Amino acid sequence: MSKHLSLIVPLLKYSDAPQAARSLAINYQGLDECIWQLLGHAPTAQLPLAALGYQTEIQSIEHDWVMRADPVHLRLDRQAAYLLDAAFIGIQAHETEALIASINQYQDDFIIEATHPERWYIRQSQAIDLHSLRLEQIRGANVSTAMPTGKDALHWQQIGNEIQMLFFDHPVNQTRRERGQAEINSLWFWGAGQLPAPASSPWQKVFSQQFSLNAIAKQQGIDCQNPPKNAQALLKALPEGDSLVYLDLCADEQLDTWQQDWLTPLERALAQGQLEQVHLYAEEKAFSLEKPSWWQRLKAAL
Repeated sequence: MSKHLSLIVPLLKYSDAPQAARSLAINYQGLDECIWQLLGHAPTAQLPLAALGYQTEIQSIEHDWVMRADPVHLRLDRQAAYLLDAAFIGIQAHETEALIASINQYQDDFIIEATHPERWYIRQSQAIDLHSLRLEQIRGANVSTAMPTGKDALHWQQIGNEIQMLFFDHPVNQTRRERGQAEINSLWFWGAGQLPAPASSPWQKVFSQQFSLNAIAKQQGIDCQNPPKNAQALLKALPEGDSLVYLDLCADEQLDTWQQDWLTPLERALAQGQLEQVHLYAEEKAFSLEKPSWWQRLKAAL
């Protein structure tokens, strides 16, 4: 059985960890950046997640540049524009097809492709010098204070403005207005880059349904499976070697069962010697569950 286990747990707070937990010396902002480093890549300001996603979902690429162009809703007030992503919008597949068809007919400088209503891609041979926050960093925030930078920023801002005008009178948004739904009124460009060279990481298996994690892991040839329902099932499924798990415990009721379903069984596995080490990664904090001393293990066995 694997002796080393790492879990990425969104919304987990340091206060949810046991008192004996020890902070880990890893710095990251957001889970995509955490995943990037855990999969062996050096920290970088611009994660080329679009190219990795494109290769995973559509086809292999060599030297082309790829950028995400995800549909969003900009909610305007007098002094700000707040970005709400596709999960909030509830965009449907037929709406995606109609909007993308209109964009591709409107211009011939690039082609937008989508594999999922929430994931749109632009691929081109020319370099894209655009530095922008990842969608996970900007959702719910005021985009006026975090506009993209780089030599191509003005070019893509102009394209974005044209797309906003195209979307305004689009039948998809006319129907949404009639239904009282949030309009799909803009695109957020992010993740521009070329396919990175595969890194090296220790993971024998990844248990995850998180898109970025699976895309990076698959580039390294790591076996990816859906995460089990609880720690007991996970312990039975662990292979020899190190394993990485992404637990999407984002709902309050799931966080309420965190102690019973996950933390307590993992602490018990450490005490009984089934696991040598457990690391937990929250939104911006990482910590380690320490293996109990011989006296603590003896008490647990009694």
